[in-house]
Amino acid sequence: MNKRWANSNELTISIESMTGHLMKTFTMKNIQILLNNGNNIVFDSVALNLNYTSLLTGKISFDKISIIGSDVSLLSENEKDTSSLIIQPIPLNILDFSFSGRLPINLNEQQEEINVELKAEVGYIDNITHIIISDFNMDDTSSVGFPLALSEAIVEISPNKIDLVHLDGNIGFIPFRGAATWNPNIPAFTGNLAIDSLLIPEKIFKKTPLNPEFSILNGEISIQSNIIKTVGILTLNNGQGLNMAGALDIKNNNGNWIVDSLSLSDGITKIAMRGGLEKNGRIYSQFILDKFDMSQWLRNVPQTNITGLALWDGDLIDGVLNNVSVSAEILETEIFIDKDISFNGTVSLRDSLLIADDPVKVTIGKGSLNVSGQANIQSREMDIVVELMNADVSLINNFWPKAFESGSATGLMKIRGTFEEPGVIADLDFTEFKYQDFTLDQLKMRAEYDNKKEKMNGAFSATFGKGVWRDEKFENGTIDLSLKNGKIILENCHFQNGEDFIQISGSSSNNSFYTLDRIQMSLHDHYLLNSEPIKIAIKDSSIDVQPFELHIDDGIMEGVISIGDRIEGHFKMSNFDANLFSLFIENPRWNASGIIFGELGFTLGANSKNIDIDLSLKRGRYLDEPFEQMNLSFFMKDGFIHADDITFIGKDNLGFHIEGILPLHSGINSKAPIFLNANFTQLKISMVTKFIPGFFDLGGKATGEIKLAGNPLKSPFNFDVQIENTRFEKIALGQLIAKGKFDGDRVSFDALSSDYNNDHIVGAGSLPIDLNYASPQIGAFFPVEQLDFHASGEFKTMDFLTTYLSEVDSVRGDIAIDLSLTGTSNHILRNGTISIANGSISTLLVKAPIANVSAYGKISNNILSLSRFKAKSVRGNEQKTKDNLSVSGSIDLASFFEPKYTLNVQGRDVYFETLPYDIKGLGNVDINISGKDTVRVAGTVEVLDGVIFQEFSFADIGAAEPVAPDEILMDYKLNFPIKGDVVFRNSQIEAELSGEISLSQIGEYDIDYGGEVTVNNGSFFYYRDEFKGLSGQVFFDNKGFNPFLDLSAYRDVADERIDIHLGGLVDDIDLTLSSSSGYSESDILELLTWGKRFEDQEFTSTGFGNQAFSLLGSILEGQLEKNLTELSGLSKLGLVDDIDISGTAGLINPDMKEDFEITAKRNLTDKTSLNVSYRRSFSLGNPNQSKVGVEYKLSRYFSVVGNMDEEGKLHLKYRYRYAY
Repeated sequence: MNKRWANSNELTISIESMTGHLMKTFTMKNIQILLNNGNNIVFDSVALNLNYTSLLTGKISFDKISIIGSDVSLLSENEKDTSSLIIQPIPLNILDFSFSGRLPINLNEQQEEINVELKAEVGYIDNITHIIISDFNMDDTSSVGFPLALSEAIVEISPNKIDLVHLDGNIGFIPFRGAATWNPNIPAFTGNLAIDSLLIPEKIFKKTPLNPEFSILNGEISIQSNIIKTVGILTLNNGQGLNMAGALDIKNNNGNWIVDSLSLSDGITKIAMRGGLEKNGRIYSQFILDKFDMSQWLRNVPQTNITGLALWDGDLIDGVLNNVSVSAEILETEIFIDKDISFNGTVSLRDSLLIADDPVKVTIGKGSLNVSGQANIQSREMDIVVELMNADVSLINNFWPKAFESGSATGLMKIRGTFEEPGVIADLDFTEFKYQDFTLDQLKMRAEYDNKKEKMNGAFSATFGKGVWRDEKFENGTIDLSLKNGKIILENCHFQNGEDFIQISGSSSNNSFYTLDRIQMSLHDHYLLNSEPIKIAIKDSSIDVQPFELHIDDGIMEGVISIGDRIEGHFKMSNFDANLFSLFIENPRWNASGIIFGELGFTLGANSKNIDIDLSLKRGRYLDEPFEQMNLSFFMKDGFIHADDITFIGKDNLGFHIEGILPLHSGINSKAPIFLNANFTQLKISMVTKFIPGFFDLGGKATGEIKLAGNPLKSPFNFDVQIENTRFEKIALGQLIAKGKFDGDRVSFDALSSDYNNDHIVGAGSLPIDLNYASPQIGAFFPVEQLDFHASGEFKTMDFLTTYLSEVDSVRGDIAIDLSLTGTSNHILRNGTISIANGSISTLLVKAPIANVSAYGKISNNILSLSRFKAKSVRGNEQKTKDNLSVSGSIDLASFFEPKYTLNVQGRDVYFETLPYDIKGLGNVDINISGKDTVRVAGTVEVLDGVIFQEFSFADIGAAEPVAPDEILMDYKLNFPIKGDVVFRNSQIEAELSGEISLSQIGEYDIDYGGEVTVNNGSFFYYRDEFKGLSGQVFFDNKGFNPFLDLSAYRDVADERIDIHLGGLVDDIDLTLSSSSGYSESDILELLTWGKRFEDQEFTSTGFGNQAFSLLGSILEGQLEKNLTELSGLSKLGLVDDIDISGTAGLINPDMKEDFEITAKRNLTDKTSLNVSYRRSFSLGNPNQSKVGVEYKLSRYFSVVGNMDEEGKLHLKYRYRYAY
């Protein structure tokens, strides 16, 4: 071997001894390999199986080599040969290679050794040694500081380089895979590793109270390491939203690993860490956190936002943490939406003893909690002191036997004892406190509690402020109780709310027997007191209340209760008001008041409920109706109520009597027989409909009888009823008589009539209404059954129809209707006739009613066709024998109270005086009315003679109210071509018009005017002057009342003709004055004021009279209002909606008795506005004043105005405005 292979590779091999068979496996002892550079390698034992044929080729090959024990000596630097260990490819092929021994490694300029175990296959090709590793372990020695294991690896050894082509293994508990390159001359390696499914072992924390559930991490790391110093770039992610990247810098100092820096960030969260792991097991670290979310790292924890500093120091021995000290100063802002959490302090764990070295301070929002003391994890004992300042009760729940729900506390708590049975001494003040059924504003509590098995001792004292127990309010309360060797003594429990209070005291001799010595209660004018102690026995799952007696008001209640597998009880009651029980009954239909006498017994089990009631109530109320006496004698068994006597004797002859057998709910045997006999007088229908949810709104007082016999699903009955003042929804029906029967499928009427004032209706037939007792659709029509009902009536009004028509006030006359109802409930077919004679129709559209109505219509399959509809509309008492108004078309009554109109209204020489628009005159009418939910009134009214009144400006009356879903929306679109003499009139203009105007309006919104009108002649009033010969054009833009004027007029002053021109919109009119002689506007003002102009005279304010001052003052007012609003920017800021200025003439001439006043208006709501005014007086008798006022709109047109002056006096007046 030396001659053919070793010497040529600059090494010499010596072997102490060999045993075995050369052609098979043989073992060599103490093999020494001496390299020419002086380095020496010794193996204790080498077993091998040589492939001898390879000796012939010079390429040595082994079937097996197993090396056990090694001693490698490397020359140090101070020796002669300073060359380092040179790793060269080994020209060997080894099919099965194993190694177990120690290998040298240079760390921190000194030689260290590591234990290595290896199994591999070795091959040599092209001066490269290929090693396929199937198992590799490097133990956690004092030199390296961590274990390394490879389950799979491919290594290629080249001259002075080792390539780790593929790696799959673990460093400690960190799994990795990847590739790297090792240069033994540095020594150093670089590589890229992937971390797959890293889970921090639970055993690390087994000696601590922590039990974190870490998420599974994945990541990648690019590193460069020379064993002494390792740097790299790291990424980490998991399935919980973690996705961070950063850098690391690690040093190895003689097996002590030091993390100089480890930083991670995801753009929001930042983590910076420094620390180390020493070879003696000490571990320490420093974390700087910024917006750290714990839920990305741990399972089953809430999302967090933590910023701050944390220090960690402890021992990590055999993979388990112990002797840990944690110091932290952190802030959390995510767990509570409106509260920040801070933690400041140090906690240490020394041999299972958890110690708060300094008081640990936890702050939540405005509250804080200081904790000091210690707890032994192994013995599970603790001795802790907790100081609280406005602390949330969720913190207290960690130390208290029962969980508080909400609130904050201030005070001191001392907790001693075991984790399972802690003893507590507490002195706490709570606010906004909730515990089980109690909700309190304030609570002062002093408690001592020694919780040991079978020997509980302690005391509890509490004072309450305002609060609620269940639904009962109280103003204050106290509780004092003590525990002595397991015995509970309730010394006092007292709650009070005004005149109401409850006081309880008692004790328990052991865990199974309790005594209530005193119960005293005043509640809602009721007083309750026990006459002797109440004894309660509790054993296993049963509770027995021994016979007791309670004094209630002037009466007595005796009883006994047993609670176990079933609840049994019996009560005797006499001479107290039954409305005491209404405090415990949620359904108001079963609440009653009145002095009660009688007995009540019950047995309630899982599958059966038996109740026996024999009670009498006097002078009380039921279903909001007073009564003199009410008898209840019935029992409930197997789901049925057996009523022997249910009698109600009320006021004003109201009363009823019921007897029978009825099921309590629909799940009872549907074939069981039931019967009911009910007699009643003056019974209010509203009392009955309260038991039928969603039924029609009915009214009236009924007298009669009902007799029922059948079963729950087929409940036929006979009825004979008379109802006074009958009302169906909005329709008054007067005296109603109904006699007939229900056979289980249909209601048949033998007699049915209604008389109301002069209206009379008779009906006959049957209706398929489901009135079976246990029907889930009681009161509804059978959907597929046919209606067969016929009615006829003679009326003086049609209120039953006009009630549902918002624009029709009334229809009166001699009215006759015949109506038949057939078809199904989903498609009712109406057939019949209607006629009106000597009728009149009043609407909200015109002032005078439409008179002399004569009409006849036929209803066929829900369509009302008008064969005849004639009427007349004339001026005042004008006599006209011929009808001048007719209506044709049809009305679809498929939805009776929401008819669909298709009507045409024609009229010649019809007089109209409209209410909404203040237009009156004579005209020809051609209007169509169509629609259902939205009814459109559209057409043409040729105006032959009329007057239109509309001011150019009017007060804002607010936005229109939205239309309710069940209301009809009116849509008007009317054209008014002017064919005759029409006058437009308001306070400024009177003009004769021609042309055409259109009006449109939807619902209650403002009217839009459109069209073009020519002014042929008229007058224009400009302050005190009247201009005649008004002519021109007026244009409307279909946007409210917003006319554009182009009008001219004139006035003669002396011998001069003054022309005035009005142009533009009404809120920004350009007014131009001119004269026949070409005077300037100032000259014209002189003429208008004095009737002449001043020649060669200096213009001064004293040269004008009152009329000129008034005129100039009005011009100044308008300009000031406009400029003040625009220049101040108040309107753009939304602070002021309107500015009004008056009295500016007083600024020009102080001698005038007119005050200068500025008023600012701000609309607070649609109905309320605030006014602030300043008044500057120019008279001695009327000093300056400031006022604040409020205007409240009671309706669109009427409001109340209140002003408060500087002297504190309130001035009230009303304001009426009408918008045309």
